Amino acid sequence: MILDTAEPDFPQEATHAQLLELAGVARDERADIADAPKLDPYLRLVADWPGPWFDLVSEALSTRSQDRPKVLAATSCVLANLACLDAGAWLQMSRANGSYPVGGRYGIGGFGSRALYRVVDTLADLGFIEQRPGFYNRDTSTGYQTRIRGLGSLQKALRRVSVDALARPRTELIVLKDSKKRLIDYAETEQSERLRANVEAYNALLDQHSIADPAAGHIEFFRSRRVNPTRRHYYRTFNGSFDLGGRFYGPWWQVIPKRDRVTLTIDADPVVELDYQAMNVHLAYSVAGRSFWDEHPGVDDPYELPGFEMVDRAIRKKAVLLSLNAESPEQAINAILGDAMKSGYSVRGVPLRDMVDRIREWHSALSEILFRKSGLRLMRMESIVSEWIISQCIQAPICALNIHDGYVVRQGDARFLECLMTGAFDNLCLTSVPEVSRA
Repeated sequence: MILDTAEPDFPQEATHAQLLELAGVARDERADIADAPKLDPYLRLVADWPGPWFDLVSEALSTRSQDRPKVLAATSCVLANLACLDAGAWLQMSRANGSYPVGGRYGIGGFGSRALYRVVDTLADLGFIEQRPGFYNRDTSTGYQTRIRGLGSLQKALRRVSVDALARPRTELIVLKDSKKRLIDYAETEQSERLRANVEAYNALLDQHSIADPAAGHIEFFRSRRVNPTRRHYYRTFNGSFDLGGRFYGPWWQVIPKRDRVTLTIDADPVVELDYQAMNVHLAYSVAGRSFWDEHPGVDDPYELPGFEMVDRAIRKKAVLLSLNAESPEQAINAILGDAMKSGYSVRGVPLRDMVDRIREWHSALSEILFRKSGLRLMRMESIVSEWIISQCIQAPICALNIHDGYVVRQGDARFLECLMTGAFDNLCLTSVPEVSRA
C-alpha cells in the first residue's frame, strides 16, 4: 500500500527571489520562507501547554465532544512545531490528501490530516498564525508547500516553551519509500526484522549516554539552528526496496553544522568527528572491483580532475557526484546548473560539457557506474558500511553518533573508531578504501 504523503515542494530550479515572489513575501522579510523546516506530525507539547489555545480553537470549531481529543492533539502538534522555531520563522506543511495518516505503520496517532488542517485554518482565522497557502501545477509538476508562522500573543507564549515541554513518541524505525518519496507499507520479513533489531539496539545504546549541546539543553540553541531537540533516535529509509538506500536518519545532531557538532559532549567528555574522504568515489570503484589509488597512483584527492584544476574543488566534487546519479551527461549538466542555482554558487565560465566528458575519461574504470543513476545503489553500500560499524560499536560498547559518512565520538574513543572505519572496507571486501580524517 502506498500512502500519498509527498506534496511536491518548490521547483528546484527556482531562485530564492522567485520563491519569495511565489509566496507573496517581501524581499526584505526576515524569515527565510524558502528553506522553512517541515512540520513533524509526531511532535507534541506536554502538560497543560495547549490548554488556552485549544479552548479557543475548540470553541471556534464548535467541536463535538468526540472530536475534542483530535483537536487537542492537532493543536498540540502545531504549537510544538512552532515552539521549536525562532520568532517569525516559517514552518512548511503538506496539505496533500493523506499526508498525515492516523493509523498503520506510519500513523501519527491522535489526529489525521483533516483535523490538522482545521486547526491550522482556525488559528489563522483567529489571527494567531499567518498562513501562506501552497499550490501544485500538474502540467509542470512543480509546486510550493503551505507555510505557517506564529503571530502576536501566541508567538510570545511559545517563547516560554522549554525542551522539557516537548515530547515525541517512538516511531517506525524501518521506512520504505517509492520514487516519489511516498511511504510504502510492507510485509515483515526476516530481513526487515533484523534491520529493525539493529536500529533498536543502536538507539538503546544512545539512551545510556548523555549527549549534550554547548548550551546545556537550552531551547534557543535548537531554535537558532531550526532543529527538533526531541529527535534523539535513528531510523533507516530505504528507496523502492530494501536493496536501495538504507541511510540512518533522525537525530538533531545530524543536521546541525559541523562546527557545532564538535562542541558537543558525550557523558561530559569532549568529542571529535571522523569522516570518510570522498566515500562515494571509493564505493563506486569498489562496485567496479577496482581501487582508486591503484588506478590513479600519486593522486591524493579523488576529486582532482586534470585540466580543471582552476575550478573550485566543491564544484568538481558536485559534478562527480551528480554524474554518478544521472542517467546521461546531459542530465548531469542540467543537475549541476540546477544545484548551482538552488545552492547559490556560480558556474559561470565553467565549461560543464567538457568537465563532464573529462570525468568520464578520468574515471574510465567507472564506465558501468557513471551516468547509470547509481546514487541509491551507492547509498545502500554506504548504509551497509554504517551498519557494520554501528554493530561493532554496540558490541564494544562505545557511543558513536552516525553522520552518514562520518561519526562523532568521545576523543578517547577516536583511535578505536578510526580502526573500525578503515576495517569496515576490508571486512566487507570493498576494494577501494578511503582515508579517514578528523574534524
